[in-house]
Amino acid sequence: MNHQAADDPKTPAASGARAPLERFPLRLRRRPPRRTLSLLGAGTLVAALAVGGVMTQLQQGEILKAIVILSVCGPLALIAFGSVPQPRHTRSFRFINAIVMTRAERAPVDSWVHLAPTGRMRVLVLITFVWLSLGASATVLSALAQLTGLMAIQNEESGVGGLVLGGTVSLFAAIGLWRVTALMLSRNARHGTVGRRPSGIALGRTAVAVHVPGRDVEIPWTAITRIQPSRLKIGRDANVPVILFWLNPDSTVPGGRQFVPIESIGVPPDALYTALRWYLAHPESRWELGRTEGAHRLDAWHRDALG
Repeated sequence: MNHQAADDPKTPAASGARAPLERFPLRLRRRPPRRTLSLLGAGTLVAALAVGGVMTQLQQGEILKAIVILSVCGPLALIAFGSVPQPRHTRSFRFINAIVMTRAERAPVDSWVHLAPTGRMRVLVLITFVWLSLGASATVLSALAQLTGLMAIQNEESGVGGLVLGGTVSLFAAIGLWRVTALMLSRNARHGTVGRRPSGIALGRTAVAVHVPGRDVEIPWTAITRIQPSRLKIGRDANVPVILFWLNPDSTVPGGRQFVPIESIGVPPDALYTALRWYLAHPESRWELGRTEGAHRLDAWHRDALG
């Protein structure tokens, strides 16, 4: 393979030749194998205890206690199973129409783009938060029913004050849980529902669009001065590997830079890193973005990254 022809912008075949894959130089954080075994063991143990406790309470006629055990232990077991590490960064670039996929008042700069989607939220985690939200809501309704006389007070020792306190705490918990659940469901819906802006990094002929939770920005290629790997502290996590965009001083992005946590993207890091850096260095080839030519090049990098 003639890599020189692919890299030289003066070569007529630069757009058509296959460009080499550039490896993302920073090592991603890996979870130790022992954590997988610990999570599986903890989830199995909690599930077994929940089944045993529920069966025992049902045999004694304590239906309410059985529901409480199931409401507490069930989500704990699902959290443990849902936290087990799974293979990441295996998804492909998606060739989508960005205008059809959004209800935003301002249309995207590029209509057809190549999306590197963020990782989907795991189904077990979604089920856990829906379960917790329903449990907190049921507790609020139960407290209201007991306060209004529609239902007998279950704990005479706590009295009305205990019901008010418990109901208030459960109400705030339910509001918070439903909000988090709605954000999770919305994030998953953004991966393919018409009318919802997809979550991820979109490469278009004119701009790179960053659509991740809490951030929606379109950065023109001409505003990017360089793209490089880096490590940043994000929240409580230190040394998070990111792709860092350095921008022109007159850019509208605050701080003159934009970062993308590479571990949050579903495509192989090498493929996304190569695509961003190669198209930044080869403006004469950006015409193929939003076309099948660009899709073929991105698919080739994806295959090389997995191979």
